Amino acid sequence: MRQLQNNLQLGYGSVFLNYESTVILCELAGQFAIQGKRDDKSNYQKQLYSEIVDYVKLNTSIILHVSDIAARFGYNEKYISTLFNTFSGMPLKKFISKCKMEDASFLLSETSLSISEISAKLGYTDAHNFARAYKKHTGVSPSAFRESCAKKMIYHI
Repeated sequence: MRQLQNNLQLGYGSVFLNYESTVILCELAGQFAIQGKRDDKSNYQKQLYSEIVDYVKLNTSIILHVSDIAARFGYNEKYISTLFNTFSGMPLKKFISKCKMEDASFLLSETSLSISEISAKLGYTDAHNFARAYKKHTGVSPSAFRESCAKKMIYHI
């Protein structure tokens, strides 16, 4: 590009400058084509990862297993798990649980639904399993979390 600028300042004709510009553009296009072939697989994997994340976030209300997600996207469990772990740094199963717990925290703090109703809404078979999973994930029980949210609302903490 500097050479092109120098030739322009030196007063070379437009035919020569057009030729030089074409050569530069062809070289860039060739480099992008080579790089694009290397990135195709990576871009596809990033896209698949994003679709998995979206699918999990949109389906926290059902019971999700890694095998269900693998079947949904047409891959085996090991590939999906490895791909997800590579991009996110956490296992897919843990991500599913994290999304459910984030939704649970929102529902506990922003609605008056009972813990049983929230557990059913998030696809748990019973409130006890939900409460145990919530406490394992957050360190507090669902009712304790709800109480702390209520205190924050009252005292504007």
